[in-house]
Amino acid sequence: MQYSHIHIANIRLINSAKVGYLSTNGINGYPQSRAMINLRNGVMFKHIVPFFKQHDNDMTSYFHANNRSNKIEQLTRDTKSSVYYSDFETAHGLLITGHLTAVTDKAIKHTFWQDKWIDFYPDGVDGSQYALLKLTPNRACGWFEHKDFEYILP
Repeated sequence: MQYSHIHIANIRLINSAKVGYLSTNGINGYPQSRAMINLRNGVMFKHIVPFFKQHDNDMTSYFHANNRSNKIEQLTRDTKSSVYYSDFETAHGLLITGHLTAVTDKAIKHTFWQDKWIDFYPDGVDGSQYALLKLTPNRACGWFEHKDFEYILP
């Protein structure tokens, strides 16, 4: 499949951004956004880079969270979510919408685990606190090269 230069630039942005701004739907009907560490960042998370080869073109994003957080409660009611990545120096912004789900596959959770996360999840990778979230995208839109763009993702 031939990908547009915008899509390729968007993949580069996802793979280099330090944070993504994840939004879920709160119980009051309003979006709740928070900065999340971007686990696709190849500099910060070198050991995960091979895992993302299968997602080179689909914009799937992963985030870690505590099972007691409001994100988990919110996605049990409504999986519709979005993540925003940006590079302010180049005025490149990317909003990805899709469905956020909790990963239950222990092998995948182990692939992402960082020993330094023990402060957040004292019971470890197999404990009850650590959650890995997956955003399966369906749409991308944003601003690149002084133009807006929008496209549906497979």
